[in-house]
Amino acid sequence: MGIYEKLAAQTITYWPPSGSRDAYGNQAFGSPATIGGFWMDKQELFVDAEGREVRSNAVVFVDQDCQLGGYLAEGDQTATADPTAVAGAREIRGWEKIPHLRQVAAKTTRKALL
Repeated sequence: MGIYEKLAAQTITYWPPSGSRDAYGNQAFGSPATIGGFWMDKQELFVDAEGREVRSNAVVFVDQDCQLGGYLAEGDQTATADPTAVAGAREIRGWEKIPHLRQVAAKTTRKALL
């Protein structure tokens, strides 16, 4: 088993931002889906989209691209359409996509900072 399979060994639920607002002005979300990932409750300092230096509560390596403003949660939480109603679901506040130096089958490391 390679590093990519190890990093994607957990089930993670992803709620993408829909780009629209609900009736109360809150961010609306697309349908939740499960993706592969590796969740670490780890603090990491990063610069957010507004240029502020912030600290993450978790770092998640995922097997597909995700968007800032989306939400991630451990396990299969697809029965709940609203991620803010799921205990432990967190907003994606930082995103890194790092190509591998050897370009092995165009592999990329995708890292969400929550």
